[in-house]
Amino acid sequence: MTELMIEVIAVLVIAVLAIAAATAFGPKVGVATPLLLVVIGIGVGLIPMIPNFQSNPELLLLGVLPPCSTRRRCRCRR
Repeated sequence: MTELMIEVIAVLVIAVLAIAAATAFGPKVGVATPLLLVVIGIGVGLIPMIPNFQSNPELLLLGVLPPCSTRRRCRCRR
């Protein structure tokens, strides 16, 4: 495997672990999970050793927003 693939896999594993930790500890602390994830993201963004990350905006529009809107509609129908 190339070095880039190893870095991508490491970032994905860390992201999944952060999401799992926020989901587990958010309700115990009394903070909403998305808010906790935003705080974690800001904290990671302030670490000077981590390089800047740029993503394709179309990836977010096509991959993240449709599942979010579908989930929201499903909750409203209950």
